[in-house]
Amino acid sequence: MRAALALLALSLAIPATARAQTVEVPFHQYPNGLISIPCKTDIGNVLPCILDTGSTMTIADSKAVGDLPGPQVLTHTVAGSRYTRLVRTFVEVAGTKIPCTVGATDGLHKAGIDVLLGQDILLQFSRVTFDYSRGVVIFEKRDRP
Repeated sequence: MRAALALLALSLAIPATARAQTVEVPFHQYPNGLISIPCKTDIGNVLPCILDTGSTMTIADSKAVGDLPGPQVLTHTVAGSRYTRLVRTFVEVAGTKIPCTVGATDGLHKAGIDVLLGQDILLQFSRVTFDYSRGVVIFEKRDRP
């Protein structure tokens, strides 16, 4: 009984921690191993978005962000250098609208890609888990206390 009371007193003394909020999103896995989930951009289209943990920045085909204005900058990737339009927009992932700067470039759609979700988006979640047996990506975001 004493132990139960001590445990209760201790639990009341510790401040309430933020509860984790999780959202499960079904994914599609391509034959080459790439994984995509549905996401939405500022122009309202729901698009297949490739999860690209090796990219520091989210990249989108110009058609995915429309005519949103932005400066042209020279970007460098493992595939080479090219000019990219930096667009201030949002990407909605797992029901969460995330403001971001997207590198808009031409030609991604030729490879069947609309959006590459980079670390700038993925880091907005406290945890991203791939459950291959169930075919879902689990996004965990902490509630603000």
